[in-house]
Parts: sequence; structure tokens; C-alpha cells
Amino acid sequence: MMNEKVLTRDEMTAEIMKTYDRLDDEGKAELANAVYQICMEREMEEFDLLLGKEPVPDGKTWETFQNFVKYKKANPKFKDPFSNELMLLIDVFNYGRICGRREEMRGSSNE
Repeated sequence: MMNEKVLTRDEMTAEIMKTYDRLDDEGKAELANAVYQICMEREMEEFDLLLGKEPVPDGKTWETFQNFVKYKKANPKFKDPFSNELMLLIDVFNYGRICGRREEMRGSSNE
């Protein structure tokens, strides 16, 4: 078994940049896209882990969310389905923030 030299961070960066400089524009675009995808995947995995530690809403809240999603899908605001899905996520996020603020206000009034 051969001993491989372990590169320092600066040496690895220099090697990566040498390879990058040899790429044409299409190769650079592919590399940028691959790096973006890897970073996005890691970020989403961390986000998923964080959310996985939160409790699932109780039966009534769950039912309300199901009805809200059905309503939004039946009554889209935008022609573009992606924009409608994104708006739905934003609405659910904002609702969660509202609930959190209400809970904080209840907690501060009991102190």
C-alpha cells in the first residue's frame, strides 16, 4: 500500500483551482451547478433534521392544515403551479410564526 501525501487546505484549494482553470465555460457551469446541488442538499438535510425534532400538530391542527392545502389547491392565486406551492409554504410558515408569537404572549402574561 502506498503512502498518500495528505494535502493541506491551501494545497487542495490550489489543485481545485488548477483543474477549474482548465475547464471550458460549459464545464465551469456544470461544476458550479454540482457544487450548488451538494450545498443545497446538505442544507436541506440539516433543515429536515431540525424539523424532525419538532412535534407533529395535533388532530385538529392537522385536519385544518389538510383542509387549507385542499382549499389552496382548488383556488390557486397564480397560473404557475410552483408559485402556488411556494405561496402555500409561505402561508403555513407565517401561520406557525403567528402561533409561536401567541404562545410567547401567553407565556409572558403568566409570569
